[in-house]
Amino acid sequence: MLNPELEAEIARAAPDDTAPYLVYADWLIEKGDPRGELIVAAVRGERDREQELHEAHDAAWLGELHGMEGVSKSWRNGFLFGITIGGTGNKRWGAVELDHREVYGKLRALPVASQLRHLTFDATADDDGMPDWWDAIHAIVEHGLPASLRGLEFDKGEYWDISSTELGELARIYPLAATLEQLRIRLGHMELGKIVLPALRDFEVTTGGFTKDNMQSVLDAEWPELERLILTFGDNEDYGAECQLADVLPLLDGSRIPNVRALGIANAPFLDDLIPELVRSPVLPRLTTLDLSLGTMSDAGADAIAKHADAFKHLAKLDLHRNFISDAACARVRELLPQADLAKQEAADEYDGEVYRYCKIGE
Repeated sequence: MLNPELEAEIARAAPDDTAPYLVYADWLIEKGDPRGELIVAAVRGERDREQELHEAHDAAWLGELHGMEGVSKSWRNGFLFGITIGGTGNKRWGAVELDHREVYGKLRALPVASQLRHLTFDATADDDGMPDWWDAIHAIVEHGLPASLRGLEFDKGEYWDISSTELGELARIYPLAATLEQLRIRLGHMELGKIVLPALRDFEVTTGGFTKDNMQSVLDAEWPELERLILTFGDNEDYGAECQLADVLPLLDGSRIPNVRALGIANAPFLDDLIPELVRSPVLPRLTTLDLSLGTMSDAGADAIAKHADAFKHLAKLDLHRNFISDAACARVRELLPQADLAKQEAADEYDGEVYRYCKIGE
């Protein structure tokens, strides 16, 4: 049973505003729908009664998704709040066998999913060993996104190597995501395309193969509300990683990300050379957190940070963990910038007199 007008009121309300939920509950109770009582019990914190209602009615409320392997869910105020489709379960046995497109279609048909806030497409089984998330893109294009949705994730799970996974053409979903505030991607290959996301506040990409085209998509993006931008790059062209410092430098003038306060340029092979550019950039003074972790920063980069410590002192957090910084250089930075995270530094490999340092996210 649906009431689009009342559901729209809930979707527009502030996250902690329960008044429109209770109005909707009254309407359901008048119609004899037990979901009305579920909403009231959830809003009032009557957990025992809420659990009783779930046990009695979830099979009807969730349909084929009830008890389905590879579908995890959370509830809030009598509606599904978060859904993950897919997953790796026990890593030994691989990803679950399901179809993103089919399951998402069933989800969108459920009245209890009309106020969904967070959606994750996780890993599924793939006989070819090159899993892709194209069916997730197709699912969104075919069935749309609920107006209530604020967070969307595409995640490889814990079974597949990140370099073997592919998202597909993400630009196909942007016209359907006008209310989206958070977009996070943890996959190997993707085509970001022309990004137009007017409400987006948080964009995070975890990959070992960030391409020049993807970097250009970030530079050309239309996301006026963006506050958090976290990018990882990689250092192996076989996995798609081809960005150099010159590709990233246009971001540092700040004009493309005027409201960003949390910036990540992580898992990058050019961090040593990035530090002097950051120090004189317009963007650094605006930041509250800066993530330069997981890359190949050496003592040269750490010493440059120490030399220009005043430029970094305003940061609430400076993340430098899992680079290649010596204990002595870590101590120098930590003395000047106690908010710096320098945990778990790596040791470089040496072979035939050559020193090799690698980004952490790759294969």
